[in-house]
Amino acid sequence: MENSAKYLVKIDSCKACLEVVGRATYLNCKPVGEFFDFAQSRGCDEFFIDFSKCTGMDSTFMGMIAGLALKLAKNGKPDAVNLCSLEGRNLELIENLGLDSIVKISDCADFNSGREGLTPNPVSKPEILDAHKNLIEANPANAKDFQDIVKFMQKELERGGQ
Repeated sequence: MENSAKYLVKIDSCKACLEVVGRATYLNCKPVGEFFDFAQSRGCDEFFIDFSKCTGMDSTFMGMIAGLALKLAKNGKPDAVNLCSLEGRNLELIENLGLDSIVKISDCADFNSGREGLTPNPVSKPEILDAHKNLIEANPANAKDFQDIVKFMQKELERGGQ
């Protein structure tokens, strides 16, 4: 089931950790963006995303990661997003979109104790649009893959769709 993902989070000093359990998609990743915003408002400037239990992800979820990395880089914190235990198809997806140039792929410190769960919810159309714009900004070569989604979402929003 698409929205059966769980997201476990922890903030430790200026570091934020997110563990993805299951498949991360537009149907369930709204709290991820909220967590990124909340952690930054609390002064976090380094993010660790653990993929050891992630069974897959879609472009919206990857666009949220790209948006976080781009924002932190613009604020003088390049390489502040660490993707941990990323392998197989998930690693391939990140590399195919060129996101490995704006994030670090590494091993993570153990953040397992004291984590809280987030309630999975779908993202809105504006959030889907922003995520795909982030993918294009992160790597202009992605425009060929996502320009149709961007155009579709822009038209939907112009028609008043949320």
